[in-house]
Amino acid sequence: MTVNRRELITGASALVAGATAIGPAAAAGSNAKPASRPAAGHADRCYSDDYQIARGRFIEAASAVGARLEHHKLPGHKGPDGKDLFMDAAWIGPADADVVVVSVCGTHGAEGFGGSAAQIDWLLTEAPRRNLPKGVAALLVHAVNPFGFAHLLRINENGVNINRNSVDFSKPVPQSPLFEQIYKSFPTRMGYDEDLIAEFNEAYVAAEKQFGKWEVSDALGRGQYTLVDAPEYGGKRSEWSSQTLFAILKKNCSRARHVAYIDWHTLIKIGDGQLVFLCFNQTRDPLFNRVGSWWGMENIDREAVNKQWSTGTSNKRPSRSGILMWGVQHALAPKIDVAGAVIEFCADSDKLLHKADRDQRWWVYTRWMRQMRDYTSPTGRFVAACLREVCCPTRLSFKEAALTIARDTYARTFEGAARWAQENVAAQPGKLIHYAAFE
Repeated sequence: MTVNRRELITGASALVAGATAIGPAAAAGSNAKPASRPAAGHADRCYSDDYQIARGRFIEAASAVGARLEHHKLPGHKGPDGKDLFMDAAWIGPADADVVVVSVCGTHGAEGFGGSAAQIDWLLTEAPRRNLPKGVAALLVHAVNPFGFAHLLRINENGVNINRNSVDFSKPVPQSPLFEQIYKSFPTRMGYDEDLIAEFNEAYVAAEKQFGKWEVSDALGRGQYTLVDAPEYGGKRSEWSSQTLFAILKKNCSRARHVAYIDWHTLIKIGDGQLVFLCFNQTRDPLFNRVGSWWGMENIDREAVNKQWSTGTSNKRPSRSGILMWGVQHALAPKIDVAGAVIEFCADSDKLLHKADRDQRWWVYTRWMRQMRDYTSPTGRFVAACLREVCCPTRLSFKEAALTIARDTYARTFEGAARWAQENVAAQPGKLIHYAAFE
């Protein structure tokens, strides 16, 4: 991918103005048909230049198939364009469905571009052409973190990573002394210049030499609850995004016993058209095996994920605190169990935005944008375009490959949901956690 500064600035104008796939292998007995590639021009109907366009397209597509819509306004905050921000939900199917396929996007704000496109594509292509399986309904939640989506940040309006926010705040939160030690070694001056990026990279490499590659990746990514302005901050309380999502699920899924859960994320640099399935059910839980029956045990296997992770980031998958799916499990238990994963869209590596596996360019750009909130100057437009490109590449080859494999994932999920409904079994929530170190 070759993108120069002028092209990125030009590509940002709409924003400021308004390999072989490692994907779902066929499960035993699966009847799901391989997904077709999007028709010419279709990808541009699904992918959006900014949050407001994405929201409008989601609502239009959901309305066209007769979905029951609800809209939840984020209080006290607006987008860069001064417009209100919403978490929207679309219900399709019987109110008394035994199994609900829940698909959410935008948990990590600007990562919502890919998940939004996948949801819109399903609404445009699959929902109108087929009836849902007996006993199955769909609930699509658009923009869990609308502030981050609109402002091109992973964090929310309070600087909180919503995918680290689901811990029990009535008890002592996880401590992260190594995070604090490493973070204090990073530069403090503000900017986005190449010298500053080089300083960040040097500090990161020095930390890896001192503590180990995985240890640094784990410490900087698992979630921390002390430094408000630092990355991966999990907050002091349950945030609006978490509370609102839980309320939507409790209300709409009240008559169900099972939830098949997809939380779309991006972007690990291991190749266009690939997915990484981060199943947050525990490996000894029967729900873990159920997820494997949908998407292939070989795709959710811990070692398989570690291998993918070692290509794109550190040498194995880090531990995590406060994952949103765990919060969903807690919110719906004991009546409803939840099986599923965070699913990461992957992309080819590029030389401009990720020059090395330790490159901290995205971190530097994010820090600058969070403080400056500048979307209109040449510098601000350039940084905004870079952040947009990191979260969801704008080239057609990525878009089409991602939609194709997302369609396949949805097809296998609904097929698995149909089998689950046919089994007529009670909910088995299993072990509920707020923190896990993955073996």
